Formats: sequence, C-alpha cells, structure tokens
Amino acid sequence: MSLTEDLRGKVEAAMGRLVSLAERLDEIESLEQSLREANGGLAQVSANISELAGSARTAHESLDATLKALERAADALVRLDPGTISSAIEATNTSMKVAIADSSKELSGHVSEQAQAITQVVSTNHDATQQQLREQAAQQAERRANDVKVFKWIGSLLLTLLIILVILAVLIFINIQ
Repeated sequence: MSLTEDLRGKVEAAMGRLVSLAERLDEIESLEQSLREANGGLAQVSANISELAGSARTAHESLDATLKALERAADALVRLDPGTISSAIEATNTSMKVAIADSSKELSGHVSEQAQAITQVVSTNHDATQQQLREQAAQQAERRANDVKVFKWIGSLLLTLLIILVILAVLIFINIQ
C-alpha cells in the first residue's frame, strides 16, 4: 500500500504542477493584455501629436493670412503717407515673421520632445516585456524538466510494477501446474 500512496502522491504533485502551469499561462495572458493597453496609450499620444500638428498648421495659416491682410492695409496706408507708414509696416512685417519663426521652432521642439517621450516609453515597455518573457521561459523550462523527471520516474516505476506482476503471474501459473 505504501507504493500506491507514493504513486498517488507523485500523481498529485504532477497535477499540482499542471495547475501551476495553467496559472503561469494566465499570467502570460495578463502580460499580453498589459502590452495591448500600453499600445493603446501610445496610439493616443500619437493622435494627440497629430492633433497638435494640425492646430499648429492652422495657427500658421491664420498668422499668414493676418500678415497678408496687414500688408494690404499697409499698401493702402502707404498711398496716404508713404514715409511713416512704410517704416511701421516694415517693423510689423519683421515682428510677424519673427513670431512665425519662433512659433515654428517651438512647435518643432514640442513635437521632438513628444517623439522622444514616445520612443522612451516604447523602449522601456519593450525591455521590461522582453525581460519578463525571458524569466517566464526559464521558469517554464525548469518546470518542464521537473515534470519530465517525474513522469520518467512514474513510468519506470510502473514498468517495474508491470514486470513484477508478470513474474508473479508466471510463478502463480507454474505453481498451479
């Protein structure tokens, strides 16, 4: 009976390992869900950057239209008093061009910062995910090796029991004759 109890214990241990493997698979599924959520966050950041670029483009077009309107107004005023108005127009034109250039530089810098932040998030998430996957693969390989050992042991034990049963059957058959 001790052998049967021992076998039963080994089978229960193997079942426990199978349950543990199922739990690990659930953890991997949870990791996959986390990666999907991170991907969704990156998509949202990308959409925000696209929206920011669209807003900047609209602002640039608006400033350009304002500059053209000022130039037309200045042309009309030049006809009235060319000297004073020309210098005012030049100053306004220069300041508008500087403002447009500064806005473009600021927008470029902001977009560059956002791109770097996205790259950093992607790199961090990728590295962390790769490390988790490597750790899980190592743990699963170790579990598989242990499971193989247990199943080999159980198989050899069962083979030994079968041989003993055959020998007993032969002895009983010989004794009966």
